[in-house]
Amino acid sequence: MGDDLDAKITSVPGLDSFLRRRDLPGFCRADNLANYAIQLALRSSKSLELMDSSSTHLGARRTNTGSNTYVNGPAYGNWHGLANSGRRFLWVRRPGSIVEREADLKILAQLLKITKERGFIVGWAPQEEVLAHPAIGAFLTHSGWNSTLESIAEGVPRVCLPCFLDQQVISRFVSEVWKLGCDMKDTCDRVIIENVVRTVMEVRRDEFMQSADEMKKSARESACNGGS
Repeated sequence: MGDDLDAKITSVPGLDSFLRRRDLPGFCRADNLANYAIQLALRSSKSLELMDSSSTHLGARRTNTGSNTYVNGPAYGNWHGLANSGRRFLWVRRPGSIVEREADLKILAQLLKITKERGFIVGWAPQEEVLAHPAIGAFLTHSGWNSTLESIAEGVPRVCLPCFLDQQVISRFVSEVWKLGCDMKDTCDRVIIENVVRTVMEVRRDEFMQSADEMKKSARESACNGGS
């Protein structure tokens, strides 16, 4: 694939003006065909072909063969950027989603201490209801497709921190095509998070809110009778 991750992709019609190598799914960077994600993609392709050719004999059942994804504990250090931004926040931290060590728990305790007046950490939240609340000014997200649709439907600008697969491409669309927020892939640390949060919430807020309102209107019109 090459070493220059900022090189433009020129072989995808319609996307050659903004899509870079770093915006492709993470397994595209692998140099070993035995890579798990590559093999999973190959198996999925063969499975879909089999289902298409055997649809009259197969039921509608689908089996989820994916595995849980874990974020390494030191990622807590990056969240100091959120604290340093000075903004109020709700952080959903799903139990078991982070592999923690003793040092990481100390970082979390420190984060809770310095943000106790303006931050709240929960294990779960009704995402659609939260995004629909007028107090929400931005959504820090991995840019999965469901989260993307929900934030578009509610007109909420985004701070994108993609991890893998379609999140890489979606986050690029958010920042460069739809102009709904900022993309932090491959360049994320506490300083960058702080600056990007300030950019979305303050510096470019009017621009992103206007784009978000337009996308929200289009999404709702599409879902109405006679829509697309």
